[in-house]
Amino acid sequence: FTEPHDGPLGGRLLRVMRRFFDFVDDHGPGFSALMRGGPAVSAEGTGAQGHVSATHALIDSVRQAAYEQMLSHLGVSEASPRLELVVRSWISLVESTALIWLDGRRIPRGELEVQLVHDFAALAAVSAAYDADMAGLLRTMVKGEPADGPFGELVGRLIALGS
Repeated sequence: FTEPHDGPLGGRLLRVMRRFFDFVDDHGPGFSALMRGGPAVSAEGTGAQGHVSATHALIDSVRQAAYEQMLSHLGVSEASPRLELVVRSWISLVESTALIWLDGRRIPRGELEVQLVHDFAALAAVSAAYDADMAGLLRTMVKGEPADGPFGELVGRLIALGS
């Protein structure tokens, strides 16, 4: 899910979430089985353990690629412990959200895509409240974000909650 480094981060993340959910939507049963370790990865018999290990290695490599892409889009070559926690937690949240969504699709997909972008900003903001480096990164993240973009929308919703 490579994304060009063009435009505000919120818009880039939203485009990635749309493509990710296109993939999840198109490959739902296989995606679910793969991520949950179902029949697609736990077949019994000769070599089953090797197959499971290879599958887990593949999933881990995709997670690592997503992590590296996020750092690249944040303009960071090496993550601080707090940033690593934010990015890896968000990747896990995206995966679990997709699995839950597949089980009944009770929340409109478009809302979830936006919510996941908001979730990234929220995770970063909470970490920024505890760490000056994360606060600086958060300021950089939202700099240049349009008021009608995903991050601006989140700020507007939060302000409305306090009114």
